[in-house]
Amino acid sequence: MLLHLKIKNYILIRNLDIDFEEGFAVITGETGAGKSIVLGALGLILGERAESKQLFNDKEKCIIEGTFNIAPYDLKSFFEEKNLDYDDITIIRREIGENGKSRAFVNDTPVTLYDLKELGSLLVDVHSQHETLQLNLAKYQIGFIDAYCGNKILLQQYATQYRQYRVAQIELQSLLEQESQMKKDLDYFQFQFNELHDAQLNEEEYETIQQEIDLLTNAEEIKTNALLAVNVLTEQEINILDQLNEVKQVLSGVAKIHAPLMDLSNRLQSSIIELKDISRDLRHISESTFADAEKIEIYNNKLQTIFNLQKKHQVQTLGDLLKLCQELELKINSITGFDEKINALKSGIATSEKQLQSTAAELSERRSQAIPKITDSLKKLLLQVGLVNAAVEFEHRINEKSYNETGIDKIQLLFTGNKGSALTPIHKAASGGELSRLMLCIKYLMAQTTLLPTLIFDEIDTGISGEVALKVGAIMQQMSQNHQVFAITHLPQIASKGKNHFYVYKEIQDSITVSQIRKLDDVDRQTEIAKMIGGEKPSETALANARELLGN
Repeated sequence: MLLHLKIKNYILIRNLDIDFEEGFAVITGETGAGKSIVLGALGLILGERAESKQLFNDKEKCIIEGTFNIAPYDLKSFFEEKNLDYDDITIIRREIGENGKSRAFVNDTPVTLYDLKELGSLLVDVHSQHETLQLNLAKYQIGFIDAYCGNKILLQQYATQYRQYRVAQIELQSLLEQESQMKKDLDYFQFQFNELHDAQLNEEEYETIQQEIDLLTNAEEIKTNALLAVNVLTEQEINILDQLNEVKQVLSGVAKIHAPLMDLSNRLQSSIIELKDISRDLRHISESTFADAEKIEIYNNKLQTIFNLQKKHQVQTLGDLLKLCQELELKINSITGFDEKINALKSGIATSEKQLQSTAAELSERRSQAIPKITDSLKKLLLQVGLVNAAVEFEHRINEKSYNETGIDKIQLLFTGNKGSALTPIHKAASGGELSRLMLCIKYLMAQTTLLPTLIFDEIDTGISGEVALKVGAIMQQMSQNHQVFAITHLPQIASKGKNHFYVYKEIQDSITVSQIRKLDDVDRQTEIAKMIGGEKPSETALANARELLGN
């Protein structure tokens, strides 16, 4: 409930402070006096966008502050989710600078415009000509039925399931598209992989092959040089081993009487033995080394294959080829594994659809049960607001496999204001006045079944007068028994039904026109309603009519 509204430096309002109470309040005033300005200021703390041209004085910032009693609305979870301090008496403030930039606060904590708008929708419901036009929308019509049914929790459950179902469907479609494209590439990937795999690439073997080629290419030189070395060591007439044996013989005669010579003689013997081993190994190398042209060709072919593959795939090393082979194998496995992924996802979608179908069916059933009750109630209310020949009906179709954001139902409100005329969609059948009264009846029904926030009716009196206006006022008066209701009106019949009456007017302050608002006492109220009946200077008859309307 709106308890207090403070407006500073907004359009024609310099300073305004006003308290509000529960029940039904009416706001009147001459055309252009500023009723819409007050409503616009309230809209800013409900999350509407701000502009610098809205400033009364562009040298000062605009401040709009609303105080609300939010205790009945069970909003603690909202405040926790937004990380805001909760208080039963909550203050919302909006500040607009001279450059048009604005800041918003809830209980002195800065909030985004999105969060402000979300909170505002939970606190105030403004019924304007724009919202009346929304009644033409199928989404609004089904939303009204859901509000009447109390489907909020079930709708949240359905919305969660629907999102999960749609995300899974989109993912499946993406996978199918990827699979189609990748399967086109599978043969190519498989060919490339097979080519690399068949080449039996091995980095250690690659190094061995290079060494073997060097060996085989130089086999004759190796064989010749090894044999020459053997000759020098053992085969020549004067060879190294014979000479070393001769040296040993020279030393053997004196080695026994001189210890260092004995040591040298022993070392010389070891060298002779080592050189004999070396000579045998050299002979073996010489005898076992051959130039094998067939082997050289095999190894060269292997290296050429690797080189060709490097050139084909534009890589520099054998390691790069091995990496490419691994990547191709992963791609092939990924493609061949798509069927498993797709089948698993299809299975999940089937399970998700069963849950979605169950919730949608429950929603549909609740709507089906409520529609006859809503229709009967609307017919009675339309009589009360003077639409004696009006008829309404809900066209309800169910598409069991066609899921949308609200379920499987397609609901359309049909209307006629004339007896005997065919029912048609309301945007084709209802006039502005009929549409406004129909919306009022819908709001009334919602107020009976749901905890609506503060209700503000702007231009609800479009196209009505006389006895009908009295009935419309009576409906709003009934709504105010459980809700705070405001009506901005030009009709004395509606104005007379208010528990509180606020008057918006203009005055000159320091040679500048400003808008003001004040609460009328009983005497002033009687005069204001008489002016609404008979003009600026009401006659005694108009005053008498005003007293009659007020029940005095």
